[in-house]
Amino acid sequence: MCKIKKYTCYVWRKNLMNKRIITFSLIAIICLILFLVTANFIGIPISLTEATSLLLSTIAIAISVITFSRTQKAVIMPVLVFVQKTENIWHIENVGKGPAITVKIASKNKEKKWDVMLFSPIAAGATLNISILEKDTDYGAVYTDIKGNIYSSIYTNSVNEFFEKNMFPEWKAHITEWHRKQMREELRRNF
Repeated sequence: MCKIKKYTCYVWRKNLMNKRIITFSLIAIICLILFLVTANFIGIPISLTEATSLLLSTIAIAISVITFSRTQKAVIMPVLVFVQKTENIWHIENVGKGPAITVKIASKNKEKKWDVMLFSPIAAGATLNISILEKDTDYGAVYTDIKGNIYSSIYTNSVNEFFEKNMFPEWKAHITEWHRKQMREELRRNF
């Protein structure tokens, strides 16, 4: 019923990581060449084996630093997806490894504008039941991780997309989840 599209930004992130590795490798090669030229100029003999060892160890350190930083981010990254369980029941699931702290969830109204609500944090692996969602409309979520990094999820045409940036910087929450529950309870009491 609901397809979860693999991370849209995966290819972009992979290409960026490859560019960083290539950049660090080129810097390492340039530094090694400068070191060899300087060492040769001042009379310090360096063999080709020593130079190759130095180059490979520098590249290995650069790759491990980049990989470590990506792993650290992945450990705390939340990923929210919209899932339709039945005709009228929707859930937002955190399929990421970290909690979503500041959560704004919105749906497009009939005027094609976003109705934004502020929700409580969603733990890693947790599900949030929401009743504001209707069939055949677009939904979005903007949320942060524990370090304040901003992420976005968009559900449109039965496909979830994930972005490692704020796709909706203009969003301001008009109502909180708590206020919505209070209004709903008051309506039930009156009718």
